[in-house]
Amino acid sequence: MSALMKAVLAISVLFVMGCAGVGTTTVARLSDLPDSGNSLNYGALTRSETGHYETNFSVSGVSDSRFHAAARKALEANGYVVKADNIGLRATTGERGLRLNTWGAVAGVYSKRTGDRLDAKVIVRITQDATGTLPEDFTGDIEREIRKALG
Repeated sequence: MSALMKAVLAISVLFVMGCAGVGTTTVARLSDLPDSGNSLNYGALTRSETGHYETNFSVSGVSDSRFHAAARKALEANGYVVKADNIGLRATTGERGLRLNTWGAVAGVYSKRTGDRLDAKVIVRITQDATGTLPEDFTGDIEREIRKALG
């Protein structure tokens, strides 16, 4: 068997394994995300799991409703369908399907108010198989869109 045929066969096997769900290392579900932003730690990042991404940032002089509108817009700009947006729970969540880089993803944008400052956390969980994922700034892309929407 030629080297080219071996390469094509290897790529085909990996593709079929991924399509069949064989070797899946993480599965992203909306139920994996926190329901509320009220009890989250905005000073720490959790990076203990494969397929789990977080970022924290702060903004000032922004109302809760304006922040949630920006979060919704940021999720949609990154291909997510918003599934929940609750200002009282300080949480906006969404999900997206198959992309070149991932089998699927869920994202949550959370906030906590301290005076004029709004602390925010973006959490993204992705579904990926054993082949891994290409480098992507899952949470940073959402943060940048929020900042852009807030002007």
